[in-house]
Amino acid sequence: EEWRRTGTAHYLALSGLHIGLIAVPLFGILTLAGARGVLRDLAAIFVLSFYAAVAGRPGSLLRALSMISVLRVSRLAGIRTGPGNCVLAGAFLVCIFDPFSLSDMGFLLSFNAAAGVALLGVPACRWFQRRLARVRGSRLVRIPLVAVLMSVCVQAAMLPLSVRLFGSAPLAGPLLSVVMALPVTLLLYGGFVYVLAGHLLPFIAVPVLNIISDLASGIVSAGARLPAACLLMRDFDAGLYITGLLIIAAVSRVPVRKMALLSAGLSLSLLSFMPLFSGSWKANDREIRFPASSAVLYGGDGGVLVLERRISSRTESFLSREVRLKGVRRLKTVIILRPGGRFASCGSTLVREFAPESIMISPWDTAETSAGPVPVPVKHDTLMEARGIRLSVKAPKVLPGRGCRAGREEAALCISPLD
Repeated sequence: EEWRRTGTAHYLALSGLHIGLIAVPLFGILTLAGARGVLRDLAAIFVLSFYAAVAGRPGSLLRALSMISVLRVSRLAGIRTGPGNCVLAGAFLVCIFDPFSLSDMGFLLSFNAAAGVALLGVPACRWFQRRLARVRGSRLVRIPLVAVLMSVCVQAAMLPLSVRLFGSAPLAGPLLSVVMALPVTLLLYGGFVYVLAGHLLPFIAVPVLNIISDLASGIVSAGARLPAACLLMRDFDAGLYITGLLIIAAVSRVPVRKMALLSAGLSLSLLSFMPLFSGSWKANDREIRFPASSAVLYGGDGGVLVLERRISSRTESFLSREVRLKGVRRLKTVIILRPGGRFASCGSTLVREFAPESIMISPWDTAETSAGPVPVPVKHDTLMEARGIRLSVKAPKVLPGRGCRAGREEAALCISPLD
């Protein structure tokens, strides 16, 4: 909760930010090592690809890797391109392999942040550096001020989407994001070294990583206690924010090029409302979609929604069909089996859309019976905490019988009323 309030929760997730935190020092290390041109860029892309593979190839890392690969390859080929074109090219590549990404919240978050950097952050930082260069003794403060300005631009571009997802605007986010960059980068490189060679010096590596982790948590906790760390907002407030910027731009005498830049940023912010009109979820008819690789079962009277993530190499097929859950007004209980992948981010959506009384998140195993494969609970002590939601620690009774059908695209379980 503290990480969410301060706008630093993206440090906890495998996101494109991690690719950036690794790439910037990596290019510097390769340059100091004497690598130049093609050798440096190919070596950096290889290391970043290896990191994405070790991390399980999540969509967020692949999206960031596609953008940085397009940027470096285009420069190697002698093609003059800007950051904005690389963002668009990366989005196009992702959509070729997964057209349904346009309605995926992770896709919107990744490319919204990247476009905020390209369209708002880079021009604003260049303009600020030119003005700051005229001031004597400004080199010491230039880097932190530019980093804060970049963070402010990204937060401004993502404000409508953040309001839609979390109902708040983290005012402390721009500053804390810059402060957290150093410890998180140390954790990334330290964890990477520990995975490769941590068994050699575990008594040194583990305490060092724990100290850095405690430092990062302490910074976030201190930021969360600030009086104005987080501002609660509604979609209407975000709409007023965008309208106010448009009015300011209209009445002020802004040069044409700056007006075009501002319009691009505002258009980017307006695109943040895409989930309101896409098929991801709709607040009016309470429709929510999940990939067909999940097993979805809804008990009409009991109000129970069960999600099971099947562990299979074909689970995350790009062009999989979707299972729709329509006409649901309220869910009494949500049970998530084998959380992971796309379902790791479904919790907040379910809480916001259906307001369940309790949520159970527990890993399950599968047992073969005469009625087909039936999920059997194997552990119930690992539950995901949800603020304001009662967590159920008892497993539902899984009964093979009427209504249970085994199949690749169907649920192979029945749920009796909960205790």
